[in-house]
Amino acid sequence: MKVSFDLHPTRARHNFPAAALLLVAILASGCSDGPRVPATQPAQKRFLSLSVNPRPEPPPQPQDFIDAFTLAYNAGARGQYLFFTWSTLEPQAGVYNFRELDDATQQLLSFGYQQFLLNIAVVNTIPKETPRDLVGVGFNTPQMKERFHALLDALRPHLDRRFVYLSVGNEVDGYLAADAAAWQAYKDFYEDTLRYIHQTLPGIKVGVTVMFGGAVGSAAANITNLTSASDVYILTYYPPTQGTSSAAPQAPRTDFPRMVALARGRPVILQEVGYPSSPVLSSSEADQAQFVSTVFDAWQAQGATIPFLNFFLLHDLTDATVNDLLGYYGLPPDPNFFAFLRTLGLRRVDGSAKPAWQALVDAATRTHLPE
Repeated sequence: MKVSFDLHPTRARHNFPAAALLLVAILASGCSDGPRVPATQPAQKRFLSLSVNPRPEPPPQPQDFIDAFTLAYNAGARGQYLFFTWSTLEPQAGVYNFRELDDATQQLLSFGYQQFLLNIAVVNTIPKETPRDLVGVGFNTPQMKERFHALLDALRPHLDRRFVYLSVGNEVDGYLAADAAAWQAYKDFYEDTLRYIHQTLPGIKVGVTVMFGGAVGSAAANITNLTSASDVYILTYYPPTQGTSSAAPQAPRTDFPRMVALARGRPVILQEVGYPSSPVLSSSEADQAQFVSTVFDAWQAQGATIPFLNFFLLHDLTDATVNDLLGYYGLPPDPNFFAFLRTLGLRRVDGSAKPAWQALVDAATRTHLPE
């Protein structure tokens, strides 16, 4: 059987589990080496998650997919972050496709994962990701709101109690930039969506994902205004590596308390946490490992104020995948950004472990995860 792993650029940065788990589903009935759902699910205060991708070189075989999810589980991960663009879930107006979501949910549960964060990317950092017929429609229009309500109505039967968090948009501060009118329009859309989810999907905690750099930078006021009604404060976190090599890996010690302060009493959800290992960025594999250890120490110090933390990424990406991502985002060639995307994995492209992987395994044990 020929097996391919399609990292489509609209999902390559975030949604590795969906494609991988579709393959695992074919094999699940004959596999006995992966963990299975325990008879009882213990209550947890904090959930560790990893964005799982198999080692990409040589081309992954079926067992490599299973091994990748088993690695994450055995390291202490019991949460998973799932990412879908709106245009993927609704490829045509009023036509929905939840197959990948259903397959991912089923297989994650069979492996033993217990809690999910779902991001429906209305925008994805830079591109707008609505269905094609809505690309030119304003966010604060009745048409846009009603169509998203319809998507949520169709989605509702596919979400069970393990879907604890839902984000409406990914790194939206990148898309909204410095346009005050765009921020207000998206806030109107987001708050309408938040109210509708509270009515139709009670129990799910709602947020909108922004970048930590924006939350403490020039977009701070707009982000505070946008997220004021959120149930949870959702961030992506990639601290800059440039500067003194000893300071950057220690950044979580000061950044995590800042996140908690920005959340103003709401839980902080870390959708993505990553640190590249490329020397092009004044980093190294040793620095990446130190960063991972520091993340766990800073996380433990904050306790249940940060109930969900997802590391991005299990394995490094290939040059071809990074070039696909750069093309998707419409970015010009940039050796620094290329090196950033290329070396975020805790393990290398050939499947061998970087020091950061052992740092994660040791730190999860040290900080008593899973709880």
